[in-house]
Amino acid sequence: MKIVKIDDNLLHLPDCLYLTERGKCEKLSIEDCQGEKCSFFQTPTENALQKQRWAEQLSSLDDCLQKKIAKKYYAGSMPWKEEAQNR
Repeated sequence: MKIVKIDDNLLHLPDCLYLTERGKCEKLSIEDCQGEKCSFFQTPTENALQKQRWAEQLSSLDDCLQKKIAKKYYAGSMPWKEEAQNR
């Protein structure tokens, strides 16, 4: 059986989407997590809500405009349609 030592400092870090298991930030190249005051701080729940709003916003556009956006930014696919179907 392997015993894992947990760093007490990791227990005090926020539940940020970009926080690695080692307590480092995936988004920024900084030494220590800035916590909730960081401008990139985002919980998994907030990320899910943001994706939902993104999908709803793009889905509300007319089909012609959606196709233009899909062609220009998403190689012709419409990931917001898939996101809406997954809910």
